[in-house]
Amino acid sequence: MPICLLSMTMKEEQMIVERKTLKLRERMKKLTDRKAQIERRIVEEMRRPMPDSVRLATLKRLRLRMKDEAAAIGRQLRPRPSQPSFS
Repeated sequence: MPICLLSMTMKEEQMIVERKTLKLRERMKKLTDRKAQIERRIVEEMRRPMPDSVRLATLKRLRLRMKDEAAAIGRQLRPRPSQPSFS
């Protein structure tokens, strides 16, 4: 059953927003950890006498994907400007 936001109290609405924010922050942490792991693998591969160019390209694409997803989450976490009141 869909949630009707009009019938929610401000506190209930705030709790939903806080839960969503927490989930986004958790996802951001996982992305950051994964990106660091990928960075280490890139460095390791580049230190090899004959780095595998396909592996490097794959790792770099993964790193870019993590960066893009983290940026998208960052945009969602940014506070929205408050609406002007016309009272």
